[in-house]
Amino acid sequence: CKVCMGDPKPRPVSKTKIIKKTLEPHWDETLLLTMRDEDYLDDPPASLRVECWDWDRVGGDDKMGWFHIPVTQLEKNVPYEDEFVLRDVAHGKIHMEVTFFSFTDAEIVDSSSGDVNLSNPDATLENAVLETLKGAQSTINSLFKEMDLDGNGLIDVEEFQHGVSKYGLSLTQEECIRVMKRIDLNFDGQLNRRELSDFLAGKTGHGDQRLRLHEIEEQVRDTILVNCKKHGCSARELFTKLDTSRSGQMDDGKLKRVLKEMGLFLHKDDVSLLISVYDLDNSGTIGAMEFEDMAAYEGLADEEGEEEIERKETKDAKLDDYLKGAVLPSSREAEAQQRNVIEQEDLGAAAEVIHLAGGVWEWRADWQFAEEANGWIKFEARAPAGVAVAIATDCQITNPLYEFVIGDAKNEQTSLRRKHGGAVRTKKLGKHLDDEHFSKYWVSLTGANLQMGQGWDVGSDVLIDFVDQRPIKQAAFVGFGNEADGAVEIRNVTIGFGEEVLYGAGAITSEDLLRSELQKQPQSPVNTEDLVKGMRKSFKKKDSSARGGLVVKLLKGVNLAIRDDNGLSDPYVKLRVGKGKEQKSKVIQKNLNPVWNEEFHFPVHNVNDMLLFRCFDKDKFSKDDDMGDYEISVKELQDCLELTPMVLSLENVESGELHVAVQYVPLMGE
Repeated sequence: CKVCMGDPKPRPVSKTKIIKKTLEPHWDETLLLTMRDEDYLDDPPASLRVECWDWDRVGGDDKMGWFHIPVTQLEKNVPYEDEFVLRDVAHGKIHMEVTFFSFTDAEIVDSSSGDVNLSNPDATLENAVLETLKGAQSTINSLFKEMDLDGNGLIDVEEFQHGVSKYGLSLTQEECIRVMKRIDLNFDGQLNRRELSDFLAGKTGHGDQRLRLHEIEEQVRDTILVNCKKHGCSARELFTKLDTSRSGQMDDGKLKRVLKEMGLFLHKDDVSLLISVYDLDNSGTIGAMEFEDMAAYEGLADEEGEEEIERKETKDAKLDDYLKGAVLPSSREAEAQQRNVIEQEDLGAAAEVIHLAGGVWEWRADWQFAEEANGWIKFEARAPAGVAVAIATDCQITNPLYEFVIGDAKNEQTSLRRKHGGAVRTKKLGKHLDDEHFSKYWVSLTGANLQMGQGWDVGSDVLIDFVDQRPIKQAAFVGFGNEADGAVEIRNVTIGFGEEVLYGAGAITSEDLLRSELQKQPQSPVNTEDLVKGMRKSFKKKDSSARGGLVVKLLKGVNLAIRDDNGLSDPYVKLRVGKGKEQKSKVIQKNLNPVWNEEFHFPVHNVNDMLLFRCFDKDKFSKDDDMGDYEISVKELQDCLELTPMVLSLENVESGELHVAVQYVPLMGE
């Protein structure tokens, strides 16, 4: 609901909180509005206007009716309670109570109880500040930015005093401190954006913290119990399922993510409040027993033993300490300190930082997977704007196949697009980039399954999980994009497949990867003498005088060129040494990352001859299309006396690699 004074030209608006997915919302909120002298003198007199709206994240909100109450119907200090029928809609009523009081008599409404209090000068001062800031008619973001003179994300006493004076209210520093004490809910002597927002919404005073905790407890309890029922387990068993790191503890960041996975989004300050009360061992985290307490507070059990009573008393005492400001350092603060240390260490190691201006994409040839439609990317990002992580069939592409987008603080969500610029296939609310610190993220692609998560452990803390009904098998290249204004910073890009790191810290070379693959393949003991006899036997009579032989194992192709209308190719490879007989691999249908695993033997008469690879696309009714070639001198291979892996970047083509293994076998006593 939106509530304002004045009709038909409403002035600053107070809003209730949003209640999701219900036609019978219970707000239970107290809102304050100021009347001017002319409101009573106007003809006709002004009215209190109440509008009901349906909130939509995308598109405009839908109006659900309105009503108004003429101020002449209100008697001084007499609550007026009724059910008001909404106009311009088929049905609906709003039940509310309105009290008219005189500001000059210092009559204010105590927001913690809803009762009229006639003797609270600090509250009167607070109300004057509230109406002054509301009169600025600025959004909360604009107002906070104007008051936060040094841009550090916090408003101190001097900035607060300067801010209210800018809008016409002159206060002493002592008066500012008195008002800020009522607004400053975390007792740090400054105001953050959330505290100012709550103040302007009429949710102030530490009594509201108790009410807020009660509300949070109900939401958390219901969420845990629903998920326990869904999985058929107890709260402690659910904790074990959700504790993917198996640490037995959840800090505020992890608890926030876990609650989101269960369907409940809480602000980080709400999670901090929850932990400060339920963290009975003062570890700064929530353990299994404390998690169980959150599902069974307020004596949900049939009987309470001495231990349960003691735990409940401890929880109440911790809440009192929290409201008095005697709060132990939160796990979030400890995490921030640790993060700063880690960042200093990382920067000390000269980590490359990639800067992306608005509208810029960054692609690199070695940012790619080693397996068909399989791999993962890990990276760190810091930005005031959003950043896109793309997966495509080629490097430097402008229309990637998949695009994960991490929003900024104004767009608190991550999302996945099936095509660049296309429709969002799935999204997760409440996750955005930090413009002060680097945050860790990962993306994985396994066949048809695409995932994105936060942290450095692939598979943990999943934000998005999407199964594509039409997976793109040739997806291989990775890129980062900045489609918004403001600089994006990316660092510590790491790409891998399974346990292998292909790019970044700890990466192995392609040759090392091939060597690893060769070692995994079934191997028969090789006797050099038997190999020589076998090669001589396989050669024709004219090759009996060959001075040596080559064993060439054609393993696979990677990111080969597209030659067919279906966006794929039907590749095969022709191999030849010098002017000798050409040999050919089998054809792999509809594949840009084919796996052959075929072995070929060639006689060597002259070490200056060239070993030639030519790749083609097989066509039934026309000439086969060229897909690149590569040649290397046999002389360069003479030292390969054991099967040696090699990566050959195809030439005379837009893209493609052949992964092979080569062995030179002397036949003439070399």
